[in-house]
Amino acid sequence: RLADDLSLSITVAGNKDEVQHPDTSINQVFGGVYTENDTRLVSVRYRKAVDAWRFKGYLLGGQIDESFFDTVRRDYDWTGAYEAHGPDRQNFAEFGTPSIFDRQDEIVALNGHTAYAFSDTVELGLAVTHNQLVREGNDRLNPNNLSFADPNQVDKTVVAAELGFTPRESNWRGAVFLKNYHYSADVRAELALPDFTRAFVVRKASLSETGYGASAKYQLGENLDLKASYEYAIRLPEPDEILGTGQYVLPNPDLKSEKSQNINLGAEYRYAKGGFSALSTANLFYRNAEDFIKYPPGALPVDSYENLADVNIRGAEFAASLFFPRDYSLEFNVTLQDMRDESRVDVDGQVNLHKGDRIPNEPYQYANLRAGKTWSIGLEDRVSAHWSTNYVHAYFLFWESAGDRDTKYTIPTQLTHDLDVEYSFGSGRYNLSASVRNLFDEAVFDNRDIQKPGRAFYLKFRYLY
Repeated sequence: RLADDLSLSITVAGNKDEVQHPDTSINQVFGGVYTENDTRLVSVRYRKAVDAWRFKGYLLGGQIDESFFDTVRRDYDWTGAYEAHGPDRQNFAEFGTPSIFDRQDEIVALNGHTAYAFSDTVELGLAVTHNQLVREGNDRLNPNNLSFADPNQVDKTVVAAELGFTPRESNWRGAVFLKNYHYSADVRAELALPDFTRAFVVRKASLSETGYGASAKYQLGENLDLKASYEYAIRLPEPDEILGTGQYVLPNPDLKSEKSQNINLGAEYRYAKGGFSALSTANLFYRNAEDFIKYPPGALPVDSYENLADVNIRGAEFAASLFFPRDYSLEFNVTLQDMRDESRVDVDGQVNLHKGDRIPNEPYQYANLRAGKTWSIGLEDRVSAHWSTNYVHAYFLFWESAGDRDTKYTIPTQLTHDLDVEYSFGSGRYNLSASVRNLFDEAVFDNRDIQKPGRAFYLKFRYLY
């Protein structure tokens, strides 16, 4: 047969989203701003294995249309009350000049992976990933909005090769790999000209870089594995980061790719006896990133992504899953990370006053716990209940060395609880679930210090065929 697995998927979706405020600030309140989204995607998956050779591929193509409506000439407050614009503000809507901005994204994504086992001990793998996005835009009301008036395009291709080996009569296995990154972008942006005027120009960005690395795993006894890896990695900018969005994120054609040296040391422990089993993992990581891509800290509703020249990240992770007799379970994880800006100069070429500071808007201590119980009803039906607790330690919104630490904006410590109950019947074909998020209605915030919704209830029915 020509395929072991071949599937075709078609996705058609549409939604309308009422916007309460800009993505990065609550200082401006909206009452009539909204977006509409229309998505049409087609994807194909393919898998085939012949003796020692394996191949799998994925192809996605389609278009995503999004429209941003800002036409109401009013000023709202958080109670929903408003005042109509006076004669001096008739040419302004809520966010700026009245606008109906349509943005079209044509996307193509291709992933292919093949592997050939030369023997029981050596395998060679090859992979290709290609992503293309073409973004165009048009404003039906504001002719001065030239965002994406010319097509903007981002192409990313990664070609990787990996050689894996497992020596005979040995407790260890390893791999070495090589990756080639190719990136190109056509970015339309408003830039300053030598005559001190500003104009929209199309800039080209490109990169061709090679990354590499190695990994090893050693089985120390029956239940314990030790792991280590190193990688020189490249993170290519995402389309929204370099092209902008047409609303709150501005284009930055000078945005560089992020390059980093990554080291990981880990261990995995397994245990099973009677009706009890456990799996735990621990990991230490170090990352030195050059041209770290970051949205700048601040309260401005419109800004662009930038590079930080030198960022060091150190941390540790621990996770454990425990399964007890009578279908009780307990899972938890803890992450500690220290992200520091070690750049000697800032993005403007001046002496970096924040050298040694933690990166703002990034949590550095967080943990999750999930406890559950499952009951069997008859031979096929099941009811399960899970309680989840989520913790995030307080962290600064702006640079920690700027201003008075006692009066600075801080995203506060957050502790929330969720409850999930699911009923599965008909041999798992029918599933009904009910969830309560943020059970005790605690105040919770994102990393812009914007308050998120409180207690929420969800009811879902899923049918499998």
